[in-house]
Amino acid sequence: MAPLSVLTQANLDKVQTNMSKAEVEAIFGQPSSSHDEPSPIVGGTQTTYNYQSGNSAVTIIFKNDQVKEKSGTFNP
Repeated sequence: MAPLSVLTQANLDKVQTNMSKAEVEAIFGQPSSSHDEPSPIVGGTQTTYNYQSGNSAVTIIFKNDQVKEKSGTFNP
C-alpha cells in the first residue's frame, strides 16, 4: 500500500500522458491494485492502476503501457 505522503496532487501533477508504468511506479510505487483488460476498438491492452491510502485515492489508466488518463481525490 502506498504511504499517504505519496498520494498528493503534486505527485499526480508529475504524471504525464505517455509515461510508462515504470515512470509512474517511480512516483507512486506499486499500485494497491491493478487490472488488465483488452481494448477491443483500438486493440492492445488497457491497464488500470489504483492507489488507495486512507481517504485519498489515485487512478491511472494506461493504454499499451502508456498513461492515457489520470484522476485523484485527496482528503486529509
